[in-house]
Amino acid sequence: MDLQDYRDRIDAVDDEIVRLFRRRMEIVEELGRYKLEQGLPIEDVRRESAVVERLTESFPEAFRPSLHRLYDTFFSISKDYMSLYLPENKKQS
Repeated sequence: MDLQDYRDRIDAVDDEIVRLFRRRMEIVEELGRYKLEQGLPIEDVRRESAVVERLTESFPEAFRPSLHRLYDTFFSISKDYMSLYLPENKKQS
């Protein structure tokens, strides 16, 4: 295997990550609207902690700090999107 083979494999994984991230953000948009309709806060720290805990249980120890960073980023992006970009939330500002 050469360098290009590794890059091709990573590119394939990246394509899948982007596809799943888009799907996740579409759900985040729906969730943001639901929370707005129900008068719920955007942030739920207990839920975030539970998600990370569930995901790290079967994750290799060496990769756990990276998984935490990844999900901190996902949560931050999701909350920013819900509070800044959903038209319904902009009207409340």
